[in-house]
Amino acid sequence: ILQLRMISTRELLAPIPLVVRGLQVATGKAVRLSIDAGLGELDKAVAERIFPAIVHLIRNAVDHGIEPREARLAAGKPEEGVITITCRERSSTQLELSVGDDGGGIDREAVARRAGRAAPRSDAALLDLIALSGLSTRDEATATSGRGLGMDIVKRITEGLGGELFLSDAQGSGTT
Repeated sequence: ILQLRMISTRELLAPIPLVVRGLQVATGKAVRLSIDAGLGELDKAVAERIFPAIVHLIRNAVDHGIEPREARLAAGKPEEGVITITCRERSSTQLELSVGDDGGGIDREAVARRAGRAAPRSDAALLDLIALSGLSTRDEATATSGRGLGMDIVKRITEGLGGELFLSDAQGSGTT
């Protein structure tokens, strides 16, 4: 019975290219997606809970991470941004899922101003800041973001499943 409840990480991530195509249309950004789903499996109930968090991370990567065409070209980057998703088995009971982009990174000062706090010095402090409930870096909501329902939900989902959330940010090079 347990085996029947398991789905592959490939199956979990199969709808992501369609999500990215929709975001490309909505944002007007050129994005290439690279997925390495590995050989892992997870319970269907876990997959159903984690999928919305993955979609949110992808949405953030396209909408906030990947710069507009002109900014990418001015920074000496290819016109097309890259989003990379990898999934690896850490053990027989743990998976590591990574979502990264080659965008401009997170503007720590701007996020801190929006939150009314001091700029974070570490990636862990930056994650704590962007995971504040209700925080949005947008002045107006768009079809893809700006409602303040973001990383706090991703963090709650991840921790609710017994997982951990980590952030690695490099100004000008991207976020994972």
